[in-house]
Amino acid sequence: MSLCAVNTHEYEVDIKKLMERRLKQVNFKPCLEGDDERTVQADIENDKDMDKWCSALSRVLLHDLAHFELAKITDELPLELEEKEEVLVEAVRNSKNVVGYNSIKKMLLAHFEENDTLNAEGFIHFRMQDIKHKWEECVNMAMHEFAVKNEYLELMSVWASFAQLQPSRVREINVILHPDGSCTLTDDTDSRIDCERCTFDGIVSVLVGLAPEHITVYDMSGGQSRGVAELLMRVFEDRVRFYK
Repeated sequence: MSLCAVNTHEYEVDIKKLMERRLKQVNFKPCLEGDDERTVQADIENDKDMDKWCSALSRVLLHDLAHFELAKITDELPLELEEKEEVLVEAVRNSKNVVGYNSIKKMLLAHFEENDTLNAEGFIHFRMQDIKHKWEECVNMAMHEFAVKNEYLELMSVWASFAQLQPSRVREINVILHPDGSCTLTDDTDSRIDCERCTFDGIVSVLVGLAPEHITVYDMSGGQSRGVAELLMRVFEDRVRFYK
């Protein structure tokens, strides 16, 4: 039997609760002890128990503590606080796809062969460099998506301004969004345009050219094209009515 402990001095987290949750996932329920919420320890009786202990701990390190490191990286970005928060949310979502569970588990097993205590942030900083690089990539990807989104919103703002300035040429346009990704546009004279691929850019170009007084969107796609409908409502504002 050996006593294994995990602690953290840097992360503001209840390490005992995290380990309890992860140990439950691997079907291992040792008696956990700790002087405070930043320390947890348990008696490990055999190799099988040690394997489960390291399995649970690898999940804590790879997933539960990832957002602390992601927050540090995000905090260095030249953004306003609200923008950093938006990037961080996306970076955390991206980090769920980071793999490395098996390699971390092997390092933990080797660590506890020679040590009975592990410091979480020390292990992450010095033994998980490859994972930290992947977390940096998660933040960079989130930052890129944030920039693209902002550029797109600015473009939509330009489109919206242009659409509002255009004099109406058609009284009513109906936009029908189909499940196969196509769409149909009809006007009050029963003129019809069928689009095989219902892209937002394509629809906006047509609608801006027609400058309808009113636009009615029928989403028959089962929600698959809801994003297109929402963007149309953003650009054409009070001209759009939406039905599903």
